[in-house]
Amino acid sequence: MVDEWFVILLCVAVILSISYVYYTKSLDLFSKSLKIIFLPLTNFEALWFLLPVYFNWLLFEIFFEHEEKRFGRRFINGFTLIWISLGFIKYLIQSFVLSVNWIIKLIIVILTMIFGGHILVWALKGNKIIKHIGRTRELSFLIIFITPFFFDLLEFDVTYLLSGLILYVTFYLIFLILQRIVPEFGGEKADMEEKEIKSSIPRKIRNLF
Repeated sequence: MVDEWFVILLCVAVILSISYVYYTKSLDLFSKSLKIIFLPLTNFEALWFLLPVYFNWLLFEIFFEHEEKRFGRRFINGFTLIWISLGFIKYLIQSFVLSVNWIIKLIIVILTMIFGGHILVWALKGNKIIKHIGRTRELSFLIIFITPFFFDLLEFDVTYLLSGLILYVTFYLIFLILQRIVPEFGGEKADMEEKEIKSSIPRKIRNLF
């Protein structure tokens, strides 16, 4: 089922894109969307940084846990955010030049680390809120989206923000189609079905096995 908030985002992306193109007579939005994806491929440090994120996203979105039911998966996502933030901090230290951009990057890193920490805590506590905000899709895209800005490959402006919105909607649709075409990994599906069966058996009976 398509999330209601995604439909809202889709409408917002379409309206903003049409408005931008109409008023500026420019296709910068679409060209910048491509740059967000492909520019990191030309930078070894950014590429090395993003490769695990891409592989993680592709594997879990297409082959494993189509519905991401496990809190353990959210815990890993929170840890990934913190780990990536530490990598960003290292780059900020190495490229330190006091400027507005540097301060913005630092604020983003701090907020990302706090967010990742909250996801870890919520996952450990079994808080259901992370079923909506701790998913692989959103967190992976967030990392991919901000990486070109952090590595000084693109400037962060209105077109960057709108391009990211268009890109997210596009990715969402692509993965939605792929999930319908590519079946979930057999072992994962069998494991989930077994757990659902066990959860439906009364505890006293379950303890006999």
